[in-house]
Amino acid sequence: QMCIRDSPNTGSMGSVILNSKSLYKYIPKQYILEAENVNTNVINILNKTNSSNTPYIGVIYGSYMLCTNNKLKVIEFNSRLGDPEGVLTLYSFTNDLTTIFSAMIDGTLNKIILDKVDENVVGVYIVPTLYPLPTHDKYHIYFKNTMNTINDNNLNKDFNMFNKSLSLVYGACEYSLSHLYTESSRTMLIVGKHNMLYKATNYVYNN
Repeated sequence: QMCIRDSPNTGSMGSVILNSKSLYKYIPKQYILEAENVNTNVINILNKTNSSNTPYIGVIYGSYMLCTNNKLKVIEFNSRLGDPEGVLTLYSFTNDLTTIFSAMIDGTLNKIILDKVDENVVGVYIVPTLYPLPTHDKYHIYFKNTMNTINDNNLNKDFNMFNKSLSLVYGACEYSLSHLYTESSRTMLIVGKHNMLYKATNYVYNN
């Protein structure tokens, strides 16, 4: 929520993908298996309730919360890559995404071998001050030092961003007359990755 009580809900403001070394250090395996089971059940239900008798083909992922009573609670399911959970997934493998989507359509996804990147990935959104309240105000976006270089490289179509330890993903912002402006939603995602979680986090917050 925007404030402590009785205020508008924001979208997801950030996410972390843990590498194989960090994963079970922070999340007990039982909860991961439980979440995987829920995901499978959701897919099965979608397939059974589809009136056209065609299977669900697409992206789907659940957002979960571990409550104080040690129960796993589903917050929501998404079928798009717009939230940070979806965006960061693209940093966890090096395969061509169009090849994966084609295999999904052709029913050959089981033949795709993911070239996984075993690193911690941390992503945090920058948002306008009043987010999530709607606004027509636009604010100038300025960068300095490392982030300025990254932004320039992005605008010059440097497509190697997924291989970098620090990168920038544009969201609700407008590019006009060689300058960036905020819009009313999540503006941009700052992403850091490293095999040490604290270093991936520092890449984001120290830049």
